Amino acid sequence: MRIGFSIMKLHCFDRKFFHSSPSLTPIQLPSPRETHLWYVKPSEVKSESLLNQYLDILSPCEKENVLRMRGDELRKSALLARTLVRTTIARCKF
Repeated sequence: MRIGFSIMKLHCFDRKFFHSSPSLTPIQLPSPRETHLWYVKPSEVKSESLLNQYLDILSPCEKENVLRMRGDELRKSALLARTLVRTTIARCKF
């Protein structure tokens, strides 16, 4: 997708994000005029054990904020959002 003078790339986490995976595949940082947008579909993440593993990734403060959310879907979305941020940053090759 082209926007003005920059390029935007859309990425949906593949099925590996929805199942336990021992390692994360490194990704290249985008060029200065390129934007990558990563997203996850909460409805596709169904494993309770995987969600518990994601809770273990979070800092105590992040975990507290997620668990404080009212409603299961809101908690799940917040957990997946924080996990997406952490795993995406961890995969970047600087």
